[in-house]
Amino acid sequence: MPERLNIPLPIPKPMITKWRNAVLLANGTVLLDDGPFYDAPFREMSQFLPEIKKSNYITRDNIENYPQIFHHGRSALIRSHFRCIDLPGTHFSARSTFYWNFGHFVHDILSLIYYEELGAIVPGRDSVIAPPMLLPIQKVLFHKVFEGYEIVSFPPNVPLKVEELLMPNNLCGYGSINPNPQAFNTLAKRVKRILAPYVGQCRRKICVSRRDGLDNGWRRLANLDAYETKMRELGYDILEISDLEPNNQFAIFANTKDIVGIHGAGMMNMIMMPSGGNYTEISGTKRVDTIIRIAKTVGHRVAMLEGSALDKKGRIKLDLRRLEAILLDSP
Repeated sequence: MPERLNIPLPIPKPMITKWRNAVLLANGTVLLDDGPFYDAPFREMSQFLPEIKKSNYITRDNIENYPQIFHHGRSALIRSHFRCIDLPGTHFSARSTFYWNFGHFVHDILSLIYYEELGAIVPGRDSVIAPPMLLPIQKVLFHKVFEGYEIVSFPPNVPLKVEELLMPNNLCGYGSINPNPQAFNTLAKRVKRILAPYVGQCRRKICVSRRDGLDNGWRRLANLDAYETKMRELGYDILEISDLEPNNQFAIFANTKDIVGIHGAGMMNMIMMPSGGNYTEISGTKRVDTIIRIAKTVGHRVAMLEGSALDKKGRIKLDLRRLEAILLDSP
């Protein structure tokens, strides 16, 4: 394990800011009556609390200085007027900049269920504004995790003017690399309860394929066929998860003891594994520690293979002997 993964990071604090008559966009960004933009689902909420100096707000005057913050819908953000749907009453926002990515969907959105444990939201009493959900597994998990709440859904291109908006802090922190342990343990327990009907006697070993993933250079393998052949020899099933229906995913991961793969959204399925499993991540050449930190937080044994050489096309030349040694060393 890289030593940096043993260094504790600041733990994001659960916080909720309450705003009146706020315009909420699909990516979680908020526009207030007095003009400031907030992108609290991406940046730490502490930067945007009311007592902070107004110079820290993102306004129409300085928005061009923050292009990296607005990954989606930036053209909509800088328009002066919106056609909004009025949403009376008090509502808890579960919208996020990264709703389109399953990994971020789990750690930036589903982890917000921790606010129930804190008593900030109550099933049967409160409503939750759902994010856009592109995948069937997102829809099923969201409704199961937030069972008992009134779920408010709208098309992603419709801004909402919310009478009283509860905006929660992101419990995975700035850059989504320092998870709040209590939040993710709460989520893991909730998911374990959801998947209880799917638990059987057998335990599977899963290798998450990247054949159906984004074609990032640092996540492509030069020796992909050899890698998958080796994984099959070691007893792993190769899965392209995007092809699986939600119930199939539940049945598989409720009975998985080992998961291996290149860093990516598919590896976040470890949240559905029974605690005490083996999580092994191939990270290519970049330091992306999000999922492996969460896997460690929820009780899995974790290992990482990183620093592999690249070929002329920027693909990872995976050292299969090193990977095999790591896997054979797992309990």
